[in-house]
Amino acid sequence: MATRVAARHASRRLFSSGSGKVLGEEEKAAENAYFKRTEQEKLEKLARKFL
Repeated sequence: MATRVAARHASRRLFSSGSGKVLGEEEKAAENAYFKRTEQEKLEKLARKFL
């Protein structure tokens, strides 16, 4: 499910917060790492909640 959510939002994240600037490769990589880390933290939090 997390993959589907990430794929759905991937096209929106190619632009920097409404400024219209297309992100460079390093910026995209850093942003993707951030989103991946926060998504993992959310999943871990949910897992702890249901255990």
